[in-house]
Amino acid sequence: MPVIPSRADVVIIGGGIIGCSIAYHLTKLGIKDVLLLERRQLTCGTTWHAAGLVPQLRATRTLTELAKYTSELLKTLEAETGQATGFKQNGSVAVALNAARFEEFKRTGAMGRAFGVEVEFLTPSDVLSKYPLLSDKGVVGGLWTPNDGQTNPVDTTMAYAKGARQGGAHIFENTEVSDIVVENGRAVGVRVLYDGVEGEVRAPTVVLAAGMWSHWIARKHGVRLALQAAEHFYIVTEAMAGVPTNLPVLRVPDEWAYYKEDAGKLLLGAFEPVAKPWALQGIPKDFCFDELPQDFDHFEPVLSKAMERVPMLQTTGIATWFNGPESRVQAGPARCWPNGFATAMCRSTCQAWKFAACTPARAPVPTWPTAPPRAWACCMPCTGHFARSRPRGAHDAARFTNDCWRLVHVWASSAVGSAPTGMEHPDQARSMRTASGTRTGSTTPPKNAVPCGMPWPCSTSLRCRNSWCMGATPARC
Repeated sequence: MPVIPSRADVVIIGGGIIGCSIAYHLTKLGIKDVLLLERRQLTCGTTWHAAGLVPQLRATRTLTELAKYTSELLKTLEAETGQATGFKQNGSVAVALNAARFEEFKRTGAMGRAFGVEVEFLTPSDVLSKYPLLSDKGVVGGLWTPNDGQTNPVDTTMAYAKGARQGGAHIFENTEVSDIVVENGRAVGVRVLYDGVEGEVRAPTVVLAAGMWSHWIARKHGVRLALQAAEHFYIVTEAMAGVPTNLPVLRVPDEWAYYKEDAGKLLLGAFEPVAKPWALQGIPKDFCFDELPQDFDHFEPVLSKAMERVPMLQTTGIATWFNGPESRVQAGPARCWPNGFATAMCRSTCQAWKFAACTPARAPVPTWPTAPPRAWACCMPCTGHFARSRPRGAHDAARFTNDCWRLVHVWASSAVGSAPTGMEHPDQARSMRTASGTRTGSTTPPKNAVPCGMPWPCSTSLRCRNSWCMGATPARC
């Protein structure tokens, strides 16, 4: 039996698709001493039952470029590793059932084009030509993204793991990480239980990629991760003769549903507006490839709408009813541990990968002189109801035409106001605003500017006075 090394350059906690992808990419960067630890088996948490959708259009430039990179990588990953992934690019169709949703699509599509994503706006007849199984009842328009794809999440994870091993990484299954070793405020390793023996692995960098377990691991050290697993429902039909293998993914956000061709069958999944949280008191210790109890009453509203939207469902049997814990990605440096990184998963509306919520559990909430910094704002796109519900003032946040940055201080009106303790007021802040409070559109970031990851257009109408935009002078909201 192989022996777990006592040290590594990087330790990754979690063997889902995120953890294995991180291990693979670290070896590509030339970091060979990578150790990945999985409590049971690879993919056994939430990865194994994921829908496997690979969209390209995201809320920010960074996420869009990352999604485009993922699609390009999945085209070649199977040939590189010799492990099948099931990846194919059939495209995707998003359907709008009202004018407001179609307007959102137009904004999103325009942003995507600016970031290099191929998109096309569809009329109702265009939608039917792309997705012939669909009923056109109430369809206002749609958005076609031809380079979107789908993949098999288990096979893709195994391909990442194989590629990581080929690059020199070590992967240990049935190895439970009981805790992160923190000394003087820094993560310096992990405590493990392997083959009934407790041990410790020292590492200058620790990556927490434990999915829905990440919250429970981090909270031992007073660190909050914005994370809570929720129940995710989907069905898989019996074989349907009229389902082509090149059928694109279908999304109907106004009916909370997505559809995917699956080996001649149709998979219908839901992201309902009121999700069911799961394991609020902790995840069962023996959880591994487990399903959750069915709740037809919860899924029935989605299914009823789906049977009207895709009439073939009315005469097709259901082969699989599934319910399992769902998670979403949030990633970035865990600022609570200077050398720790986290890729926590949460079922929420948060789209930008950052850790505004990674704060000491008992840390006091700062009092800002004018408005919270952008890093503390909601991540919902500007087209959402949250943004429309907020009042707009003379110094509302602007729409950006390029990457958005945030300064680690707060502006007040046309001058720099008093900042919270520990924050600075660099002189260049004054030069980036005119007397009326608008931005000057400087093309050189301040020395203390960091990527904020907020969506474009600006996600909220908070009176943001600490934003800075690269590129052209931004327009007003």
